[in-house]
Amino acid sequence: MTNNISLTEYNGLIENLSFLPPFDRCCEEAEMNVVMVEPLNGRNTMDVDRSCVVQCSQCGKQYVSQWD
Repeated sequence: MTNNISLTEYNGLIENLSFLPPFDRCCEEAEMNVVMVEPLNGRNTMDVDRSCVVQCSQCGKQYVSQWD
């Protein structure tokens, strides 16, 4: 998992990714691995609905999904 990325950099990385609901899959039998979690950057976890970047272990395609 990538660390030490700013919120601005994270938002730039996810702007072209498709949304995938939590627990959905890309390929039929593939696992989805969390690659990166939206940084908090001083925001309260109770006030922020965080997202994450997930990657299909079979085809390698990345998506943005809900973290919380």
